[in-house]
Amino acid sequence: MAMHKSRLMKEVEARLGKPLEVLLVEGYNKHGLPGMAKEWGIAKATIWYWLLAAGIHVQRTALAPGQKIRIEKTS
Repeated sequence: MAMHKSRLMKEVEARLGKPLEVLLVEGYNKHGLPGMAKEWGIAKATIWYWLLAAGIHVQRTALAPGQKIRIEKTS
């Protein structure tokens, strides 16, 4: 089910040229929540709400030297 997008969500999509669901994942992985908030000019709480509303699961994992993590897309 697609989430209802607010005016601000649509503005971010238009400004950055990608769907919000893609921007949220890419932005979080590249910059983290504080970096996204600063770059996008939006409150951290707002972005956190968008992550929750989009059903994006955020998880931190600690890795020992030599360990790797593999992310697989499920269908």
